Amino acid sequence: MATHETKLNSARDGEGTSELETQIERRFGVLPNFFRLTPNNPEITAKLWGFASFAYLDNPLPSLFKERLFVYLSRFCEVRYCIARHVGFLAGLGRASGDAACPPQPIEEIVRLLRRPLPRARDLERHLLRCADDRVPFAAWAEAGSDAEETIFGLASHLFLQTADAPACLDALRSALGDSRFQYLLLLLAFVRNAHYWTKVHPELTLEDDIKQLLATHEALAECVLADPEAVSDDVGRRLLDELASLRKFWNRLMQTQEEERRHIARELHDSVGQSLAGVSMTLGAANREAPGNRNLEEAAQITKTCTEEILALSHLLHPALLEDLGLAPAVGWYVEGFATRSGILAKVEIAEPLGRLGKEIELVLFRVLQESLTNVHQHSGSKTVSIRIGADVQQVWLEIEDQGKGSANGSIRLGVGITGMRERVENLAGKLGISSTQSGTLVRVVLPLAPAAHAPRTRSSAAAS
Repeated sequence: MATHETKLNSARDGEGTSELETQIERRFGVLPNFFRLTPNNPEITAKLWGFASFAYLDNPLPSLFKERLFVYLSRFCEVRYCIARHVGFLAGLGRASGDAACPPQPIEEIVRLLRRPLPRARDLERHLLRCADDRVPFAAWAEAGSDAEETIFGLASHLFLQTADAPACLDALRSALGDSRFQYLLLLLAFVRNAHYWTKVHPELTLEDDIKQLLATHEALAECVLADPEAVSDDVGRRLLDELASLRKFWNRLMQTQEEERRHIARELHDSVGQSLAGVSMTLGAANREAPGNRNLEEAAQITKTCTEEILALSHLLHPALLEDLGLAPAVGWYVEGFATRSGILAKVEIAEPLGRLGKEIELVLFRVLQESLTNVHQHSGSKTVSIRIGADVQQVWLEIEDQGKGSANGSIRLGVGITGMRERVENLAGKLGISSTQSGTLVRVVLPLAPAAHAPRTRSSAAAS
């Protein structure tokens, strides 16, 4: 006995249009060529339509949000059918997301969307930071043309393309949207990926006449649709991803080389320059004893003492011997005390006891993140206070640096260029770096996994100031 689905596809009107095609046309307002590629296998069209209905059309995310994201993601497909057809839906040639109530978008707005660049580097960091602000309602994320929509589209694109930043974007999107909306977003991405593949394996697919007329009428739109510089083939995309992976490996080697060079310079400053200055100091001391009251000798001795102190401080900043010899807790205490003295910022430190040794790489990463974060506090926040908290359990260690300075309500804060380095260091150890900012301050939180070890939760506190 034939199934209902087969009956739908076998029953045709006088013009040779199946009932399923009539259903598709009724939903979209047009019959896309996308669903007319398998006339001899109607069950395939039915399955494809079922997936489109479930993942795209009936997906509960807002209709305009879905259609705009479909268009933006289709920029990255070398076959231009999807982007052209869905631009047509946005412009009113058919129904965006199959929703008759969704208003058409002005051509100028569609062009703005298509010209929006894929965020990279510092722009991407800005979007990641925005997602840390949990006060942004979903209505703001879904508002067409808004900064929040730009954030979601940018992060979703990295996730869709599986760039090196995809894991961070995935975590940020889940945090911003909540699990339910996040899962529906993933479902939509899956269908868009499916649609792109379907067009690639059907080179006979052509644009509909209404789309040809639209592109012939609007030159700027046609240029964006047909000549988008972001459109690359899969082979090119894979090569780009491979190059990114190679660049990451190179960056890791560069960081290792930098640490080794810091250690070498620190040792030279301490052992060579420091010892030479100590010799000069002893010589000046002897000369001063032979000629007491000589003001020039006394001044030279004082200058030598100051130079010696600065050389030793610089040596420890480059590579703190305390970190290697005694571990993270003493090194943090020493560094924060010096930071408070130099900056005039009141710094409070809370470290779990007994913290114990955490491993050379973990201790170094946490210390470098602390250095970069405190530098940002001093240079950008204007905060008079900063709190540093370090804790650990049997599974992980965490570091938090929190100030009360000039943050931002939308999570967009000024950070030094070292934030990318901080994130790379942390992610290389399978950890997570989170940065949240509000008008009342900024919180940097790092979590790194640990090998099984005992770390008691008892805490000790201290404060340092200039």
